[in-house]
Amino acid sequence: MALAPNIVQGPWQQDVGSFGQPQQAAPPQVESEALSLTKKKQMFQESEDALQDARILAFRDEDFYHNFNDNQWSKDEKATLEERGQPIYTHNRCKRKVKTLKGIEQRSRTDPKAFPRKPQGEGMAEVATDVLNAIDDKTKFDAKASRQFADMTITGIEAVEVIWDSEENEIKADKIRYDELFYDPRSKEEDFEDARYIGYAKWWDLEEAQAKYPDKANELVATVDSSNAQTEYEDRPVSLWTSRHAGRRRIRILVMYYKDPKGTWRLAHFAGNADLYDEPSPWVDDKDKPICGIAAQACYKDRENRAYGVLRDMIGPQQELNHYRAKMWHYANNRRTWGNDGAFDDVDGAKSEMAKVDGHVVTNPAMKRGEDWDFIESDGDVQIFSLMLEKAEQQIQVDSPNEALVGRQAASQSGRAGQIQRDAGMTEEHDVFDLHRQWKEAVYKRMFWMARQWWREPDLLRVTDEKIEGGFRFVPINEPVANEFGMPMGVRNDMSQIDVDIVVKTMPEVAVLQEEQFERLAGMVEQGFPIPPKVVIQASQLQDKEEILKGMEEMQAPPPDPMAQQAAALELADKKAGVEEKQAKTAKTGAEAQAQAMKNQLGLF
Repeated sequence: MALAPNIVQGPWQQDVGSFGQPQQAAPPQVESEALSLTKKKQMFQESEDALQDARILAFRDEDFYHNFNDNQWSKDEKATLEERGQPIYTHNRCKRKVKTLKGIEQRSRTDPKAFPRKPQGEGMAEVATDVLNAIDDKTKFDAKASRQFADMTITGIEAVEVIWDSEENEIKADKIRYDELFYDPRSKEEDFEDARYIGYAKWWDLEEAQAKYPDKANELVATVDSSNAQTEYEDRPVSLWTSRHAGRRRIRILVMYYKDPKGTWRLAHFAGNADLYDEPSPWVDDKDKPICGIAAQACYKDRENRAYGVLRDMIGPQQELNHYRAKMWHYANNRRTWGNDGAFDDVDGAKSEMAKVDGHVVTNPAMKRGEDWDFIESDGDVQIFSLMLEKAEQQIQVDSPNEALVGRQAASQSGRAGQIQRDAGMTEEHDVFDLHRQWKEAVYKRMFWMARQWWREPDLLRVTDEKIEGGFRFVPINEPVANEFGMPMGVRNDMSQIDVDIVVKTMPEVAVLQEEQFERLAGMVEQGFPIPPKVVIQASQLQDKEEILKGMEEMQAPPPDPMAQQAAALELADKKAGVEEKQAKTAKTGAEAQAQAMKNQLGLF
């Protein structure tokens, strides 16, 4: 959860003074006024009512993705299949779609990079980039971003809250699930930048909530019953609170960032009739203005501002595929019959026997097949359903990842050709990855602003760097600098002074191009082209190839010539003796000139 109510803003500090000593300062004076508890509850209720349909559909989409208990089939459909003795089979293309997109996102990860805003700011940008990478390593945000990307493609929203944890003295990026998130339903932008409020709902045991808000303990007790309404934000799994755990007292606490009438972001905690906390947001940007700690991104929004994901377009084709496959199985494995009255004593028993491979049907005497009873062949129906199933397969194949997108090109195809195919396959997905990149930039900006705000003490950050031995290095921040007399002169890598832009770029397919070039080079060697081994190794992607090249150079270097070494040593000794002789003559001449000047000064001749 965001800010605990007993944590006040601070420790705020001004820029380092002329002697390099941090100067404490009071929190910035922000003109802001809290909204009433009634108004905040109305805002949440407004969001809940307006987005109820979107949340129900998001639940449906998530069930289709997981298909945990054949959730792509309704209860009635599953009951019908079980009554027929028909297996419930689902070829889950929805999961394959999401996993493929997630794999592409993981493959195209890049580290955030800071760029200077002013000339001569390259050093400042390098420090900021190191700070971001250190935070990234600590928070494991790359892995969280991939999971959130999958959520965005399924349910339509990805979100995290970036906070400063004062107890652990570290920056955190806490995931917010779509079923916990609520937001201004009037927000039209995919990045929610136009939202007047956004927040999330968390369920707590009453005892935990009272420990977190000790001065509101009595109000929380009175809130338990009123906050357990069965809504789309209910405590899950619901079955726990309606069975033997029904006596467990749970309470829903809402955390909401909102803009007051003057446009200042505030952070509020409330539950039922308990107004727990409401202050200007403790997090600030690089201009020291309060910000919303939540960075959220919608995949798509319809004209009613309801968010949805990539998976929504696959629900219909997936249902069609499931149903036509089930229909074809049913018609192919069952036989229809017709008969005159009296053809069978037990019609249901006769049909049951006809469905068996070794069934035996007993007809009444004088009843002839073709005249009194017969089968209704299903070949035509099976053929029709087979054709419809083929059409459904073709349609879902259009929405599913194609072979080019997943990189399953022919073995004889070059790396460059494969890249061109993947780029073509990615055309329809570019906007999704671009939205995700923008969201990551928004998160990294908040992380850096958090570091700029709270990291004011001297420290050493460990930064991963595979280019150096050991794979990491340490970067100092807020390091006091003194002159030769021990007097403070300033602060090196002062976090409060860093002014940069944060950018996340899309990773180019450099590895693919290098692989293709190496393949061509290896082919030329096989054809007899006189290419030096050093060039081939340099073009390869072998690990430790620099050490291999160094070893080759040492092996190819001729052994030293003893006579040449001796001659070189003699030549060096001669040069050294000549230099020493010249230095002696210069010193002697200077001494004589100094003595003569002294004589002249004393009137001696």
